[in-house]
Amino acid sequence: MPLAPKLVLCIGQDGSALASMKEALLAEGFSVLLARNGKEGLFLASNKLMIDAVVVGLEMPDVNVFEVARRVRSLVPTAPVILYSDAPRLILSGLPSFVTDFVTRPNVGELVSVIERHTNSRAGTGKQLAGTGGLHSS
Repeated sequence: MPLAPKLVLCIGQDGSALASMKEALLAEGFSVLLARNGKEGLFLASNKLMIDAVVVGLEMPDVNVFEVARRVRSLVPTAPVILYSDAPRLILSGLPSFVTDFVTRPNVGELVSVIERHTNSRAGTGKQLAGTGGLHSS
């Protein structure tokens, strides 16, 4: 059976950033779920979808970004949680243990590489397409 595309949940970017991120990820063969804010992202993460990676933007007015990242990690413990922002000072201060990596915006190419690296380094990469009911469609 063919492998299903890896599913990436993208949370909390502005509209243009979400659109460019989605376009880049789709071009690399990923499936993408978009959440415009932390509340939507946590809802999607809590639905027991087979999420392979989560990208969390730092620009979210509705909730604390680190709280969203921490809660996403607890809901989807096998998925890398990657922060994506134009705030490089975070790298200097260190990342919390529930965050896997950090990519500076607008470097979408680097984001794709980081997602690939983290999802390919985990055991059992790729899922079989069997009875997904279109779950992984973009």
